[in-house]
Amino acid sequence: MADFSLCLICQKEKSEQLVHNPSSHEKLLKFVEEWAKYGDLRCFDLWSKLKSVSINELTERKASWHRSCYQEIVHTGLLKRAKERYVYCSCQTMFYY
Repeated sequence: MADFSLCLICQKEKSEQLVHNPSSHEKLLKFVEEWAKYGDLRCFDLWSKLKSVSINELTERKASWHRSCYQEIVHTGLLKRAKERYVYCSCQTMFYY
């Protein structure tokens, strides 16, 4: 289970403050799930901890994150490139055997 007193994403304390009253829990979970599908180990671990947690529970427990961590996760350009790499590597593996 994730420690909700830390950044939900990196699970670390940084000099950067956590976002006060975040409202994008659903968006974050969708992106974490997508990153996990495309082989991002950090998000795979995070998704395994959060997939059974409801949006309401995240809100009630005041789950938050560092702005920089959130921006990295929800960056559509980075996710698109990760998906392309995943598809490319999957195709290469199929032809390797």
